[in-house]
Amino acid sequence: MKKKTGKALGLLLALLMVVSLLPAAALAAEDDPIAAAGEAAASIDIFVTISDKGVVTVPMGKVKVKDLDANGAFDVNEALFAAHEAFYTGGAAGYATYTSEWGLGVSKLWGIETTGVGYYNNNTMCMGPTDPVAEGDHVCAFIYADTTAYSDSYAYLDKYDYTAKAGEELTVTLTAQNGFDENWNPVFAPCDGAVIRIMKADTHEWLPIEKWSFTGGENGTYGVTINEAGDYMIVADKPEAYLVPAVAAVKVAPAGDPAKPIEVYVTISDKGVVTVPMKLVTVEDLDASGAFDVNEVLYAAHEAFYTGGAAAGYATASTDWGLSISKLWGVETASVGYYNNNAMCWGLTDPVVSYDHIAAFVYADQTAYSDAFSYFDRFEYTPVTGIRFDVKLMAASGFDENWLPVFAPCTGAMITARYADTYEKVPADKFTFSEGANGVYQVTFKETGKYIIIGDKPENFVVPAVAAVETFEHDCPCTKFTDFEAEAWYHGPVDYVVGRGIMKGTSGTTFEPATPTTRGMIATILYRLDGEPVIRSGMPFDDVKESDWYGPAVSWAESNGIVTGYGNGKFGPNDDITREQLAAMFWRYAKYKGYDVSIGESTNILSYDDASDISSWAVQAMQWAVGAGIVNGRTASTLVPGAGATRAEAAAMIQRFINNVVYQ
Repeated sequence: MKKKTGKALGLLLALLMVVSLLPAAALAAEDDPIAAAGEAAASIDIFVTISDKGVVTVPMGKVKVKDLDANGAFDVNEALFAAHEAFYTGGAAGYATYTSEWGLGVSKLWGIETTGVGYYNNNTMCMGPTDPVAEGDHVCAFIYADTTAYSDSYAYLDKYDYTAKAGEELTVTLTAQNGFDENWNPVFAPCDGAVIRIMKADTHEWLPIEKWSFTGGENGTYGVTINEAGDYMIVADKPEAYLVPAVAAVKVAPAGDPAKPIEVYVTISDKGVVTVPMKLVTVEDLDASGAFDVNEVLYAAHEAFYTGGAAAGYATASTDWGLSISKLWGVETASVGYYNNNAMCWGLTDPVVSYDHIAAFVYADQTAYSDAFSYFDRFEYTPVTGIRFDVKLMAASGFDENWLPVFAPCTGAMITARYADTYEKVPADKFTFSEGANGVYQVTFKETGKYIIIGDKPENFVVPAVAAVETFEHDCPCTKFTDFEAEAWYHGPVDYVVGRGIMKGTSGTTFEPATPTTRGMIATILYRLDGEPVIRSGMPFDDVKESDWYGPAVSWAESNGIVTGYGNGKFGPNDDITREQLAAMFWRYAKYKGYDVSIGESTNILSYDDASDISSWAVQAMQWAVGAGIVNGRTASTLVPGAGATRAEAAAMIQRFINNVVYQ
């Protein structure tokens, strides 16, 4: 990451500091971009790696991250704070942040005062310290070694955790950044010529060279052999090339001894009925191979949850195609499917690592075996009690030329909820759901607790999708508004933008959720999001003055192709913005920023009854906005493109734009 993008990208989320307009305006910035503290979420465990100019100081350390700002979620900043508390001499004194016009940034990492810091989560470049993190994530932060051009290349190994046997060669693959694409996203390629070293996991001492060796490097592939059993860290780097060291853990078992057990999530369904709802099981290395596979996971799940254990409920058989299931959940059948992390498995010997999500199912369609695997867009949700939140359901809709399943939004499904501990159904007065568009469903839990949600269409042979939900109470930032309905659909989105300083009330006690949003307001939001850059002199519209509170924003938006006006020199800054105009402005801004807008190319909006009402200039924008989940239908069959967008609707679209576009 180069310095000019380290700040521009790393701190892009200035949106959280967006928009201060006139007193009567709809949107304004708060001094503090963090919501008022409420009840903190329960702590989570994640892994953190820190490097100082090419030297690893924290090699994938496991830390417990606290919800420091009590907003019900976790971010990179809280993860790095926890890592310093746990591992740095002097604790969090070695870590500091600052706030600028670009948002939150790191000013001290591992005791070094510097702003030349990069960070990745799960090998994906972060936009800033406020990027979200979740249980089991892997965060990497590093101080640039190249302090002139900031050209350090991030690198990663193909796994976070390896298992091997003493004296046997382990194959690892190293990938590193070798540039940026036209949208300033990092481009990765196999990394040859690196140096592989082995570190003891407990003491962080380097293992003597006579106890290990490595070979290769062609196409980024290396062979690593460790001669003694134990827990180690693999470190791959090229110091002379400014390569950020890649780190992974490796457990080496004595020759012939099994690897230490791991934990994996398992869901099992029998002909459309969920029997094991995403349970965590301990998996043993039954064949002492030093690794784990789907077969060992399903065996462990039956041992743990099936009456009579694996001997009674699970069996396999060898065929010409390899190992296959002959009995699942007590049902003797070969018509079984299995997925890992929502990707179809090729067989029972497919590898599995800690905290993977395995789903196995007996086909309900015993004739054509047409059952469609489905999944929610997340394995876990952490919403606020009493506030509606979105879940998206995807289902297999066919296969491509390589016989890999093709997924599409799943509509018309039933969403049910059960208590996580007893698996009893949650009563209707404590759980509600409704269907939106494009496979999105709105879900509300009325009580705080831990739940399981299930999405299925039994009559259509859809394999039930399962996800965990844990709800939290918090101090709602909208309780001060007397015109705000806590049970309304907009509670979640408005709570999101108000709590983060993106929107605030029209007065100290009113929000006016039904009041229309104007074109000038949205132009100003996007202008502030872009950091209020210097604009050209002159005003392209007769009805906008540079001295108007929205003047600089409108001039900037026009000069960058984000707005075009009505023609005849008119922009209409105080006109109510329509839903299609709002979609168009977001779409043009996304293109201006280089975000991927290709999703609209395959989005079908003709299924909406009023698709023909969309203006010709807005068709592409509406396709993208619907496909990206930014615009939902007013009803399941209507988009109402020419209708005004209320402040509540604008809040919802801003929230979706941040989550679905900016964060992606």
